[in-house]
Amino acid sequence: MAAILALALAAMAAPSETFRGFELGGPCPSGPEWALVTETPDTQSWTRADEKLLIGDVPLTSIEWMCWRGANPPALMGVSVSFSPISGRTMRDTLTVQWGKPYQSNQYIDRYLWGTGGVVGFLDYSSSAKAGTVVILHMATQKRVEEAKKARAAAAGEDL
Repeated sequence: MAAILALALAAMAAPSETFRGFELGGPCPSGPEWALVTETPDTQSWTRADEKLLIGDVPLTSIEWMCWRGANPPALMGVSVSFSPISGRTMRDTLTVQWGKPYQSNQYIDRYLWGTGGVVGFLDYSSSAKAGTVVILHMATQKRVEEAKKARAAAAGEDL
């Protein structure tokens, strides 16, 4: 069974290494058109004032650009795209045309995965609410974020 899953995942196309012209894993976009949305010790999320809130025929409610602050300069670790009230099936179909057939672990839950290597895309939506999110992550940067969190947690032991 594991071999079949590995073959299925290996055959999937992956999301692009760029999103709207910005390289995932590269420097975070900056400038006066960018507004800070949220901030944690590791990350910042930004929106862009003049963002085109449309992917194909799917209207979007927001696009948040996620940056890892631990890199110098801060690195673009991913993008979170929210859409509503359109059906998630339209978004899934749009992404499938671009990225190929997704992996779906449970046919009864509308969660999909594309890619297994450098960049991974996730689609999660609720059919009843007709809302959803697409998250595209640069996995090497995401791994560095997780390592930084673990290092801080280990160092916190000195405070106990």
